[in-house]
Amino acid sequence: MITKFRNFIFIIVLLSLGGGIVSAQSADEVILQKPTEGTTISDTYEIEWKIVDADIENPAYFIDVFNLACTQNGGNLGRITNSDADIENNIYTYSWDTNSGNLANSLQNGGNYCMRVCGILADGGSVYSKCDKKSFVFSSETSGTN
Repeated sequence: MITKFRNFIFIIVLLSLGGGIVSAQSADEVILQKPTEGTTISDTYEIEWKIVDADIENPAYFIDVFNLACTQNGGNLGRITNSDADIENNIYTYSWDTNSGNLANSLQNGGNYCMRVCGILADGGSVYSKCDKKSFVFSSETSGTN
């Protein structure tokens, strides 16, 4: 009877400690704010996202583009960036020149794509990623006047 009682107390302690781990991760967030769903992107576009990590300030990140719908897996065309964003109050902004870099020749006019931003977050001694994604349409038409 005493052994069962000790096991019961041990399980209660484990569950309460495990709840602390889950709540730390639930306070962490990654939100792709710009583009909004279905935005048309051309020329130079300012991407904006928010990353909040309860354990570290200004966590690492990366932004990728996929040629499949955001609801599908696979189709990674490449990385937009994993550095050089401006950061203020957990809001990151990055100016993406769609005409240069490794994605410039991969994006097709009128094509539907998926942008994914991921934060590399900490939870105590562990590291994990949390992501958000939005679909967008690419336009190769340049803006401005002649």
